[in-house]
This record gives sequence, structure tokens and C-alpha cells, in this order.
Amino acid sequence: MLSANNNTMPARPGKRPYLHLDLDSLGAALKAARNNAAAIKCFLAVQHQMTVTKCAQISLTTALCEKFGILDRKAKERGLRFWEEAGIFTVVRKPGKNPLVALVQPLRK
Repeated sequence: MLSANNNTMPARPGKRPYLHLDLDSLGAALKAARNNAAAIKCFLAVQHQMTVTKCAQISLTTALCEKFGILDRKAKERGLRFWEEAGIFTVVRKPGKNPLVALVQPLRK
């Protein structure tokens, strides 16, 4: 449930709040990616993993990508590059390792 005065989820008592983007930024970003299926799937996978782990930085694994329909290594790279160029994520790449993805935009808590 969203609170009326701002676009954030209310904090749960005794637990860390969910990590998520501002809803206005999310809407604009998804509208920009409407013709890029790899970018949308990649965004959903990253956002899901960040919510589940409650961390602002995650490792984007091949298994996670497959759950969201990203079956190709190049599609994963295209999706990450789109969001990196849009300024939503920063990506740290190392040869032979999964990319580390972090949110650039400040998180709402």
C-alpha cells in the first residue's frame, strides 16, 4: 500500500524497509525501454533480487536471468547496458564473473 503523501512504501515495524525506486522515475524509465524487451526483463530481475535480498547491490546470475526469460548472455549485456546508459544502475564487470549491479538513484526508505 502506498502512502498518500509520497510514492513510497510504508516502513514495516521492526524490519528493514523494501528497497525500490521512486515511482515517477520507474515509470519514465520503463516507458523509455518499451521497445527493448531485454532491458525490461533485466530491470525486473534486478529489482526482484534487490527486494528479496534487501540489498542495493546484487550479483546478476545466469540462473536469475533465466527465471525472467533472459536466455542469452548478449541479451543480459544489452539490458544492463541500457539501464547503465540511462543512469539507473551502475555495473561492475569482471571477466568470468557475474556483473555486480547497484542502483545509482537514491533509494526511498
